[in-house]
Amino acid sequence: MKSSNYETIELQGNPASRANEDDAFQQHGRLSYLFQTSLPLKISQRKKSTIIGSSKKNAFEDSRITRLYFERYRVLELGRMWTICASIVLMVLEYEVSFANQLTEIYQEEIKTLLYLILILTIVSIIMTLIAYLAELEFRKRSLTVLIASTIFQTNLIFLLLIETTILLHCPTPYTIGYKVSFSQRYSHQPRFYLLMRYQPSQCFFDHYQY
Repeated sequence: MKSSNYETIELQGNPASRANEDDAFQQHGRLSYLFQTSLPLKISQRKKSTIIGSSKKNAFEDSRITRLYFERYRVLELGRMWTICASIVLMVLEYEVSFANQLTEIYQEEIKTLLYLILILTIVSIIMTLIAYLAELEFRKRSLTVLIASTIFQTNLIFLLLIETTILLHCPTPYTIGYKVSFSQRYSHQPRFYLLMRYQPSQCFFDHYQY
């Protein structure tokens, strides 16, 4: 009798074992939920760690790259300086030839050639000025003095670029022949004029005696 009851109890199962099975099933569900939620969290943390690592990696400048960008900027500045000096020499030469022979008809073609050369050199100087300032911006980025994502409009270089470009634009050209700026002399109040470019001989002679 006892043996039959014992067998029926074993067939029906122990309540404690059923509770353990329920707990194990619940723990399995919790573990699966934690695994599913922890996987994207680990991926996002890994991405953040790589971003932090890359920023820490670029926290210090590379002296070799910085020196290379500085040499590039220095070569552009030297080339720009020689171009501006050549245009100034041509301006002085053109001024001397133009006003020394303003009442004669000689050196007409030579003066026009000088004017075209001055115009070409001025355009080259303006382009080289822009390139030099962009090279300086890259050098400052590599030396970590400005932000990597900065543009020339976000720094003070844009104001210096505009000032130098405005100064370079004031040059004699073959398209400014016949223009003058009138002004009054101090104390005597005599009218005077400044020639932007050489007049024709007869007109210049007339203007000279008109005043």
